[in-house]
Amino acid sequence: MNSKPISAKFVRRLLSPVGDSRNASGSTPGLPDYQKSGITMGLYALIVVSSLYISLICNAAFYNHLLAIYPLNGENTLFLGSTVALSWGLNSLLLSAIVWRFNAKALLAFMVVACVAISYFSLSYGVVFNDELIASILQTDSKEALELVNAQLIVFVAVFGLIPAAAIYRVRIKSSPWKASLMARCITIVASLGMVAVSLFVFSDRYAIFFREHKEVRYYQIPFYPLYSAIKVAGSTEAGDHELQPILEDAHRIRGTIPKLVVLVVGETVRSDHFSLNGYHRPTNPRTSKAENLYSYDNVTSCATSTAYSLPCMFSITPRQEFDRAEAAYTENVLDVLQRLKVSVLWRDNNSDSKGVALRVPYEDYRNPDNNPACDTECRDIGMLSGLPDYIDSREGDMLIVLHQMGNHGPAYARRYPATFQGFAPACNNTELAKCSHEEIQNAYDSSILYTDYFLAETIGLLKQYQDRYDTTLIYVGDHGESLGENGVYLHGLPFAIAPKEQKHIPLIVWLGDRSAADMRNFDARRSLPFSHDEVSFTLLDMFGVKSDTLVSASKLLYKTLDNNTSVANAF
Repeated sequence: MNSKPISAKFVRRLLSPVGDSRNASGSTPGLPDYQKSGITMGLYALIVVSSLYISLICNAAFYNHLLAIYPLNGENTLFLGSTVALSWGLNSLLLSAIVWRFNAKALLAFMVVACVAISYFSLSYGVVFNDELIASILQTDSKEALELVNAQLIVFVAVFGLIPAAAIYRVRIKSSPWKASLMARCITIVASLGMVAVSLFVFSDRYAIFFREHKEVRYYQIPFYPLYSAIKVAGSTEAGDHELQPILEDAHRIRGTIPKLVVLVVGETVRSDHFSLNGYHRPTNPRTSKAENLYSYDNVTSCATSTAYSLPCMFSITPRQEFDRAEAAYTENVLDVLQRLKVSVLWRDNNSDSKGVALRVPYEDYRNPDNNPACDTECRDIGMLSGLPDYIDSREGDMLIVLHQMGNHGPAYARRYPATFQGFAPACNNTELAKCSHEEIQNAYDSSILYTDYFLAETIGLLKQYQDRYDTTLIYVGDHGESLGENGVYLHGLPFAIAPKEQKHIPLIVWLGDRSAADMRNFDARRSLPFSHDEVSFTLLDMFGVKSDTLVSASKLLYKTLDNNTSVANAF
C-alpha cells in the first residue's frame, strides 16, 4: 500500500476558509438564501478562531488581575503574551474535544455567548463563577435574576456575544472525508498541545511562581473555572438519590419550667461593619440600640459567601471546614432534631427559599401577596409578622420560629425598603453599581439596614407581648456579607479562601426577654470573641435543653442557661 507524505497544501485545504462545495455558479446548492452569503471554513479553522476569540475577549477580567501583578513593560511583555497563547491553546484543546460537525455551530455560539455573559459580571461586579455562585444562580428566582439585567448587560452581550454567535451560524462548514477530518482534528490537537507546552516551558520559572503565589487569579479564567464549577455542581448528589440520614438519634431534652419562644431571624446580605451596634459611624440601628438585654456580637464569620451554602451550613452540626453541601442535602439538620423532640418549628420565608433546610418542617412563603399583607413594589419582611400571634396562641410548649429575610439583597438595595426609610441620600437606584458613586451605594445599602433594624425592633415588640407566658429570645444572624465596591468588587459569592472580609464578616444579635433562663453575666465579655455560623445550631440545641452522647459541641456557645443541667455542654 502506497502512502503519500502530508503536504503543506493538504493541510491548507483542510483548514482553508475557501471551500470546495460550491457549484459552477459559485453558490452552494441546498442552502437557504440567508446562508448563501459569508465564508466557508474548515471545522477546525472555526474552532481555532472561536478559541482565540474566547481567549481574548472573554478573559478581560483575568487579564486585568494579571496586569495588576505583572505590569505591561519590557520585562513582562513576552510572559503576558504567553498567557494568551496558553489560554488559546487550552481553549482549542477543549473545543476540539467536544465540538463535532453536527453540534459545531450551536455549541460554539453557546460558548461564545455564555463566556461573554460571564465576562460581563466578572468585569462589572468582580464576581467569580465558582460552584457556590452557580448553585445560588440555579436557586435564584426570576425576580432576583431580573434585577441583574440592565441596558449595559444587554448591549455588552449583544455586541460581544450575539453578533459573533450570528457570524458563526452564517459560516458554511466545509465538508471533508472522515480521514481528512480526523487528520485535521489531530493536527489541531497537536498544534494546541505544542502551544501550551512551549508557553509553559519557555516561562516555566514565571509560571511556577504564578501558580503558587497567585492561585486566586485562575478563578477568573473563562471558560475553564466556570466549567469546572458547573461540573462540580452537576456532580453533586441530590437528596432524592439517598435515604435521609438521621443525626443525634439518642438526643433527648430536659425541659425548663417555663416554655421557650424563640424567633431566629436569618438576615440576607448584611455586613457587621455597617451596624451602629458594632461601632459604625452612622446610626443604622436607631431602634434596636434602645432595647434592653440586647447583645451584639461583632466578630462573627459566615460559613460561606452565598446563601445556597451558608444556610445549610448554618443549620448543620458539621463544622464549616468539614461541611459538604451535597451530603447536607440528604442529612437531617438541627430543625429536624428539634421537631423530632417536640419543639414546634415554623419557617417563614421572604427570600427565594430555604435552600433545602426547611423541607421537613412547616414552611410558609411570604413572597406571595396572598400570605404577605405588606407588599408594594415587592413583599416586605415586616409582613412575616402578620398572623404570628394567632400561630403562637394556637400552640403550647416550646416554639422555634425562623424568619428568612429578603433583607439587604443587592444590587437593587434601594428596592429593599419603602421610601419612608430613605435615611441616607442620595441613594443609588441603578443596578449597574459601577455607575453610582461609592457614597450613593452606601446610602442605599445603609437605608436598607435601617429597615432591617425596624423589622427587628417590631419582632422584639411582638415577643414582649409573651414574656408573661414564655422564656422569649430573638436571635438575628446574617447569612453572608457584601462587597460595596471596595477594590472594584461588588455583591458576594467569591470563593471563601479569597473573599474579602466584607463578604464574610456578619452581624449577630441576641435579645433576651425578662424571664430568660440565659446566663447574662458574661454576655458582654463574649461579644467580641471569634464566633461563626458553626455556633448557631449548638446554640439552638442548648436553648432547648437538648442532650446527646453523640453530640460534639462547638468550642463556644452564644448562649448558656443558668441551670447547667439544661445545657448541652458546659462550654465556658
